[in-house]
Amino acid sequence: MGSIAQSIVTGALLIAVLQPAGARAETVVREATFTIEVTAPGLLLERAAHATERLEEALAPMADIEWRMSIIRHELGRTIVKLRAGRADDAAVAELRTRVAQSTADSLAPVVAQVGEEAQAIVYLGLHGHTAVEVTRFAERYVVEPLRGVDGVAGVQLYGASHEALRIRFDQAALDARGVTIEEGAAALRRRGVEMRAERSDPAGPVSLVLSLGDLRTPEQLGRVVIKELSGVPIELRDVARVELGALGDGTMARVNGSYAVLIEVTKRPATSLPDATRAVRDALPAILAQLPGGMGRTVLYSCTRCAAPPRR
Repeated sequence: MGSIAQSIVTGALLIAVLQPAGARAETVVREATFTIEVTAPGLLLERAAHATERLEEALAPMADIEWRMSIIRHELGRTIVKLRAGRADDAAVAELRTRVAQSTADSLAPVVAQVGEEAQAIVYLGLHGHTAVEVTRFAERYVVEPLRGVDGVAGVQLYGASHEALRIRFDQAALDARGVTIEEGAAALRRRGVEMRAERSDPAGPVSLVLSLGDLRTPEQLGRVVIKELSGVPIELRDVARVELGALGDGTMARVNGSYAVLIEVTKRPATSLPDATRAVRDALPAILAQLPGGMGRTVLYSCTRCAAPPRR
């Protein structure tokens, strides 16, 4: 395989076990969910995202696909597609494999495997329509914790989440003009209990991420920290840097049916069957989603569609 691991494609939900190379194509019964993993040592987030975009674009025209989504992080891009109930036959699986193979870039050759339904998540919930910070704040407060309390749920994981973050953008020209160094600025902030981490260097100067404000309370107070005095004139942080309130991602990205979103993955306990866990989550979701603020959309993707169907009256 070389230094780059081959992509792994796994299918699930009421499907036959993986056949050895050269064996007859497996028969897929009723429902099927396939996971396509692109992985390689040192694979950057942006490159993994590009690979999953190519996969999704290749799979989008398939009429037999009910939904698709992707989870991307450092060294891994995972695209999951759900075939429509009753359409997961050998022809559909063959088309899926062909499209995956044709979309492969950067010498990442896909390998097809299949797993049972016990390895599947209960549901994927995509939230969108607001900023990632706003969606994350809502999800953590009103969605994640309630779902963790549902019978049969083992874990609830967020992907594509973002939180508010303060950054200090130093202006090298302003530093030089006032005879101030980065080290002096950092030392003055440490004396106030501020914790920082060097993030990157822009053309105008270094950028640091603020991890803790120490005894300060607001970005404005941070900007008024005195670095040193020159001829009795105080040089404040805001004289040599910009303090910006922005966002800090969690190192992952997620897409639902081709659009970026904050994704919530709900997994089940080993002792709980997928149908039972799905019905429990299905019954809990209406009350949770009723709290969505105006303009925030949601997409609900069940691994087991038949399990999520409303009970017959």
